[in-house]
Amino acid sequence: MTRLFLWKSRRVLRSIPFYIIEIISLVVAFGFLPSSLGDGAESAGELVLRTANQIASILTLIGGLYAAISITRDVQNRFLSVAIMSGNSSFSILLVQMLSYFAVIFICVFVPSILILLTGCVIFGGEAFVFKAILWAIVYSFVCASAFTIVVPFCFVIKTEGASCIINLIVLIGIWSLIEQLISECGEKVLSIMPLHLFPFMSLFTLCGVEFGGEGFWLQTGIAFPGAVIFMVIVFSMTFVIFKRQEKK
Repeated sequence: MTRLFLWKSRRVLRSIPFYIIEIISLVVAFGFLPSSLGDGAESAGELVLRTANQIASILTLIGGLYAAISITRDVQNRFLSVAIMSGNSSFSILLVQMLSYFAVIFICVFVPSILILLTGCVIFGGEAFVFKAILWAIVYSFVCASAFTIVVPFCFVIKTEGASCIINLIVLIGIWSLIEQLISECGEKVLSIMPLHLFPFMSLFTLCGVEFGGEGFWLQTGIAFPGAVIFMVIVFSMTFVIFKRQEKK
């Protein structure tokens, strides 16, 4: 599986879409910085909270497109079939596809968040909770990448790039909008239901409301991380079942 992962990594690093999505994330992060400062952000940690949420919202538009280009294209061009005929297991192939997509989304959120944190430290001076801010950026990036893997099964069901792009956009924007509406209408009632925080898309909103110096920091980050892992296992299992059924046809 290591050779397969290295092969996929080289394909990703040589692809123009990878650099485009990374550049967009950086542009959004620093383009949003003046707005955050103008809205009264008073610490580097607060800048990170706002920036990461803004990047996640933009990824609902470009994350699904990248999944179609990265995964559906491999399915369409029969790279996966070639990988199977080369002796690789279906499990390894799907795991590599999912992890490579997960890694790209993680980097899209984490790298700009850390750069904004460093920028904030320069603007506001030393950050008292810099360690917690870094830990938060890791957890948030992990949860975001986990949430966006929800489009992976669709990339195997819809075998053309164009249709996959459309379906992925509908899925991501639909879920994001639904959670936003639910929170805006129910507010604290929804946010107080801790089991809902296990759902990564819900965690993306609740994590942005944490206080680095508050008692709820460890509780909210502690719930979000295992929830993201469980979600990825479920998504991978669904994808594996879909892929195995397609192999039998």
